[in-house]
Amino acid sequence: MGNSNVRTFVTLVIGVLLGGILGYMLFGIDPVQAEFSPGLSRDTATPPLVESTIGSKAELQTVDSGTVREQPAKAPVAKVTRSEAEDLVNGLQVASVKQVDGEGSITGRVVDEDGAPLANVVVRLNGRGSNSMNTTSPASVGQGAPELPSLTDAVRIAAQRHKTQRANSRETETDGQGGFRFEKLEDRKWSVSAFAVGYIVKADSSYWDISVGSEVDFTAKKVLGVQVEVLMPDGSSADKAHLNVRPRSDQGRMTNYEWSAEEPFLRLVEDRYDIRCYSSDADSLKEAELASETQKLDLKAGQTPEGLTFQLVSRNRITGRIEAPKEYPSDSQFMIRLMGLSEGQEVDLKALGDSEKEAWGRPGAEFSFTDLDPGRYVIGAAIGWSGKVVCHQVLELSSGAEIIILEIPPLDGLGALRVTVSDDQGKPLDGVNFSVRKKRDGGSSSNGVNAIQTRDAAYMVTIPQEMHDDYFGATPAGTQFSVSVRHNEYGAREIPLTPGQTELAVSFVAPGVLIVEVPGYAGSDYEGRLSLSIDKKSGEMGRYRYSGSRRDRIDSEGVRIFEGLEPGMYSITMQLTSSGSRRSRSRSQQVASIEVQVRGGENRAQIPIPSLYPLRVHWSDGKEGSTLRLSRIDVDGSRDSMGRKDIDAAGIAMWEDLPAGQYSLVSRSNGSSMMDIMVPTGEIEFIPKVVNAYRVTVTNVEGAFAKAGFVDGDLIIGAGGKEFATQAEFQVVFQRMRVKTEEIDLLVLRGSKRVTIPIKGGDSQSWRNTGVSFEPATR
Repeated sequence: MGNSNVRTFVTLVIGVLLGGILGYMLFGIDPVQAEFSPGLSRDTATPPLVESTIGSKAELQTVDSGTVREQPAKAPVAKVTRSEAEDLVNGLQVASVKQVDGEGSITGRVVDEDGAPLANVVVRLNGRGSNSMNTTSPASVGQGAPELPSLTDAVRIAAQRHKTQRANSRETETDGQGGFRFEKLEDRKWSVSAFAVGYIVKADSSYWDISVGSEVDFTAKKVLGVQVEVLMPDGSSADKAHLNVRPRSDQGRMTNYEWSAEEPFLRLVEDRYDIRCYSSDADSLKEAELASETQKLDLKAGQTPEGLTFQLVSRNRITGRIEAPKEYPSDSQFMIRLMGLSEGQEVDLKALGDSEKEAWGRPGAEFSFTDLDPGRYVIGAAIGWSGKVVCHQVLELSSGAEIIILEIPPLDGLGALRVTVSDDQGKPLDGVNFSVRKKRDGGSSSNGVNAIQTRDAAYMVTIPQEMHDDYFGATPAGTQFSVSVRHNEYGAREIPLTPGQTELAVSFVAPGVLIVEVPGYAGSDYEGRLSLSIDKKSGEMGRYRYSGSRRDRIDSEGVRIFEGLEPGMYSITMQLTSSGSRRSRSRSQQVASIEVQVRGGENRAQIPIPSLYPLRVHWSDGKEGSTLRLSRIDVDGSRDSMGRKDIDAAGIAMWEDLPAGQYSLVSRSNGSSMMDIMVPTGEIEFIPKVVNAYRVTVTNVEGAFAKAGFVDGDLIIGAGGKEFATQAEFQVVFQRMRVKTEEIDLLVLRGSKRVTIPIKGGDSQSWRNTGVSFEPATR
């Protein structure tokens, strides 16, 4: 039971440690991404560049047990000496790997915080995606446990990885101007790192997946040392601890440092920090039973920082686990919420469901809430993010830890919607997602839900907490509910629900695939700027929008594929992104659309690129920097914004790539004025008319304005018997209409007739339900 098993475990340890350390020492890290302070190692996924400690303070340890799976933590420990490891390395036969040269280059520059160049900075280049030894043979899939490699083979593999990484690495130093250059690079992806003693060097932009021909610049910030002392709860000095450091300039980034009394300095760059200390025996701050208060540190260059002293104290905490019946899958997600209670306060489960003290949990998993004040608390569990709290406990916390168990009730007692979902062959579908929508006059809200799939393949869809009482209780008049059922292959359906309904069967039909061709796309000068989207036409509650994925973008031949479409009528829209702008920040405008009937199976359609025209507007009275807004007027009277442009020194504003049609130019300088134009046209002079009316478009026939008598095309031209002279006068009336006690007679121009329509004021909530949109107009 001794040597063979010792060698088995040593094989694992040596293979992992040497494979990690040797590659890691030379090429496996990138300090550009996260700070490393000399003198402290980081408790993170990317430790600092360090030398191997094998044979010195840190020695490899292995376990003597019957097999490597038999409780190794309880077995006696055997040691592998440094000389044994060296003998293995010296006797290895490792195939050499040649450095591959190419024609590419990568350049850059390193400067300090003041912009001064830094010489002799070590810059290291690593080939990306070079480690092919991480692949798996298809022959190994579905086989039994693979044979563990021998100790010699494990070290040989680590050494081979080291040679491969070395062959894919380059290193240089910056010159007197802070510049560096790598030549003869193979055309592939690279990562670039920089290192300088006494500095933390970071790339000014991306340093990962760099192509040849790129330029990567770095900024080096000086490291400042802060002496740290850590005290135990009894006041004695600690030997080791962890420091949790969060710079205030980047609240999303956090680093854990290992601190020791032997090396008591924390080394950081100039910034303001929030620092907290926790015990060395904990894997994270969240799990630590001992921790200090958070201290603030303001580090400034040229100033000697004062030392920091942290006192570890016991943390008040509530820990526990979730127990659920076996009918719940092991991956069921529960949201654990905690709320403080005053003496005598009754439990409000709705308020508990809105509490911001929260933690995720699964059946059998533990949860924890730390740093709590002594007092009375209620803790409960809900299914998913938005579900109603289904179980809770009240407890008193004095000091230390309080341990509880939250028992989830059976699925049939949750008050949920049981949904069965089948494909076009009647077979149950897995991987279905749900959201529940609540619709009222003039508005709606929708929440995704964490549905639990039962053993009979049905889904228990929990009604979101904010909708639960209206769905299962007294439903307010005019309130409608629906559930959206989505599947990657079959698309999405939105199905109306009757309040209180607890059973639903959904059957998908064979999905449709729509192949859309854009004739003349290649060579059109619009490559990369055109995109297509698809909307399901009305017919069911709600609206389905297909966003697709990257592989569905228009390809080089002008084709885009939409998959997983439920049969029905769809509208395909073509958008054009403004030229000369980054796609992530650019603005797209609709330039064409068609309607298509989609059936199960393959469908094809074409949407040609329309003729597009420039628009040049001259405004002789416009001041430089003044803004003009352009909107396209659709056939139904609705308006699509085409963006805004600033007037240049010559009084010119330019738009490009506009479809033919009717447009409106609006200026809000010195009030509001507008002008209707037609495209195509030559250069036009902006001769605006003052906005003194608003055109009404009905968006909801159940809204307040529609019920009051407004119809599409009505022009609101006045109020209280007085016509508007400017847009500002309308805005004053609009503000008055937000007051409940107000009742205003609006003067409306309908064709050639003038009518008066009384409107009652409403608060901010009911005002969302006007059921109309307003567009500025002139008369």
